[in-house]
Amino acid sequence: MRGRGLRPMHGVIVAIGVAACVTATRKNSKHPKCIRLVSLSGKLIRAAASGANHFTFNGKIGSHNLGRGTYELIAVPAGRAPRNVTFTIVP
Repeated sequence: MRGRGLRPMHGVIVAIGVAACVTATRKNSKHPKCIRLVSLSGKLIRAAASGANHFTFNGKIGSHNLGRGTYELIAVPAGRAPRNVTFTIVP
């Protein structure tokens, strides 16, 4: 199983052809607010057998410790559809 971590961040909606949630700047700060998902650097890779599996999460993605907050993990089992999981790191 391989996975990728995402962190929700504040942004603003900007319409450049199609509306998109982007980083707020001084120029677009008055636009409507939104929440965007930003990829974390690093990967989460675990060896797994066929069928149901579980593992203990140690609070790291790659070699980076995650700070407290809410995150989303997109897990991709080999040959299967991706699954999303939301979790929270507390102090």
